[in-house]
Amino acid sequence: MWEIIDTGSGSAEENMRYDKELLDALGERDKSVLHLYEWATPSYTYGYFCKPKDLLDLDAAKRHGLSGAQRSTGGGIILHTHDMAFSVLVPRSSEFFSENTLENYRFVNNIVIEVLKPLVDDKISLACDAPSPPPTFCMAAPTQYDVIDSNGKKVAGAAQRTTKHGFLHQGTISIAMPDNDILIDLIGDDAAENMQKATYVMAAPLEKARKHIRQRLTEVVERQL
Repeated sequence: MWEIIDTGSGSAEENMRYDKELLDALGERDKSVLHLYEWATPSYTYGYFCKPKDLLDLDAAKRHGLSGAQRSTGGGIILHTHDMAFSVLVPRSSEFFSENTLENYRFVNNIVIEVLKPLVDDKISLACDAPSPPPTFCMAAPTQYDVIDSNGKKVAGAAQRTTKHGFLHQGTISIAMPDNDILIDLIGDDAAENMQKATYVMAAPLEKARKHIRQRLTEVVERQL
């Protein structure tokens, strides 16, 4: 039912290119895929229809050593300096696939909730009635079926793309916030303030949390094998 692929550390372009290759070949698979990867350098990604120059100070991104890449999915900009990113691909032939896009979000983010229960010191749930803001910064506001805490802060978000072969879900789980001065330099005061207010921060150190989330993702998916 599942295949787990770990491509290790790669650049933003390499990680996003591998997701695209998996999506393009999804019609040849009969199993869903959990794609795990790491960022070789500080990175950001942006949605297929997003123009990063309109939302991000690209000169500041270069100064801070960030490299960027376009995702195959929609949505806005995601900074991958303090998160845990992963991808899920589900072929149309799978029992997990739904013609209802929101059901596909719900399916994957229910897995995320199961993954995070031992790691998050709060009650987490799906944001069932959240509005859909314009694509700017992923963690600046929750959207429908994102994972949120009891105060409405965003714990995990995602973007999806559905093709005739199935869907690609590119997820991000919030662990910590970037340095506020760097954040302001990259996206400006207002967007930085919105992210600070709307984003959940875990108590665990960044790399320890990433390791635990990666392990939990693998464990939860392997139960369905």
